Amino acid sequence: MKHRIKGSSTFGRRKAQRKAMLNNVASNLIRQNRINTTIAKAKEVSRIADKLVTLGKKNTIHARRQAYKILANRDLVKKLFDDIAVRYQNRNGGYTRIAKIGYRKGDSAPVAIIEFVEEDKKFKGKAKSGKAKSIKEKISGEIKEDKKVVQNKTKSKSRPLESNKTQIKNNQSPEEKEELEHKV
Repeated sequence: MKHRIKGSSTFGRRKAQRKAMLNNVASNLIRQNRINTTIAKAKEVSRIADKLVTLGKKNTIHARRQAYKILANRDLVKKLFDDIAVRYQNRNGGYTRIAKIGYRKGDSAPVAIIEFVEEDKKFKGKAKSGKAKSIKEKISGEIKEDKKVVQNKTKSKSRPLESNKTQIKNNQSPEEKEELEHKV
């Protein structure tokens, strides 16, 4: 009996079942770039996904074979090596992000989103004044601009609503309108 299996959770499954489940979740992550799963599975899949991206960065035949052993799909291996690994060529680890989103409705299991980290190309250049602004300042400026755009859109779409009496009057003939006016 092994107490305290280091490095992973058993998920109540045998080794082969656990390995197959995690490989399938890793395949779905590469296919969709973002998935919802429990926090424990997300943490385990993060380790596998980071190793896969590292294999993709090596870009050798042996690395492709190792990735195929986990993914078991040639299209996913091609996507990993041609698209995903190229994005992270200058990054040393930390290719995935886990964000907690709450609890699952049926069994109250803690759920998280696991996704590949996107490199923001907007913030790589310098500011116009020659000095680079902090990312927080740039983001807050973009948020303010987005709020202004949203406010302008809502102002142009909003119009005062007509009362029910006016709507009824507009939809009826002139004789019916006179009868309604006398009743009111």
